[in-house]
Amino acid sequence: MLKRTYDRLGCFEYFEGNDKCILIKEQLKTKVREVYLTSESAGELALSISPAHTGLLIGRLGKRLILSLQGAEIIYQVGRKFPFVTVNDTGEKLVLYGRDVFGQSITDASPNIRANQNLVILNSERETLAIGLAKVPTQHIFKEGSVTVLNLLDIGYYLRFQAKK
Repeated sequence: MLKRTYDRLGCFEYFEGNDKCILIKEQLKTKVREVYLTSESAGELALSISPAHTGLLIGRLGKRLILSLQGAEIIYQVGRKFPFVTVNDTGEKLVLYGRDVFGQSITDASPNIRANQNLVILNSERETLAIGLAKVPTQHIFKEGSVTVLNLLDIGYYLRFQAKK
C-alpha cells in the first residue's frame, strides 16, 4: 500500500533511496499503524531495542495513508504530484490561528486540485503551514468571499493546544 501511495504522489524514488528506512509501528489496541522515516542505521537499532518512537512520523496507516504535517511537507518537497495552495500574508496568519482559507487569500494553486482532496497549504516562502481539504476544484479555488480550503492540521495547533492547559 505504501509503495502504491508513494508512486501515486511521485515520491517513490525518494523513499527507496539510500540510507532511508521506513518503520511501521503497530498499535495493537487501535489497529492503526504509525509510519516513521529514519536512517537505515537508526532503523536497524530500533528493530533491536524497540523504542516507543524512532525517526520522523510521516503518517498513520489504516485503510489508507493519512499523512502527518511532517510527512506532507516531505512529500510536497520531493514529490511531483502533491497538490498545494499558496496563501498571502493575511491568509498565513489566519491559517496559523486555525482558520480556514478564503479564496482571496490564495495566490497560487496546483492545476489539478479536486474537491474533497487533501493538499498542503504553503506561505509565500513555500514553507508548509498546514494540511488542508479543498472544498472546490482548482477553477473555483480563488473565489472571493468564500472558504475554499478547510484547515485540517496546522503548525500553530501545538501552541494553541498548550495554551489551553
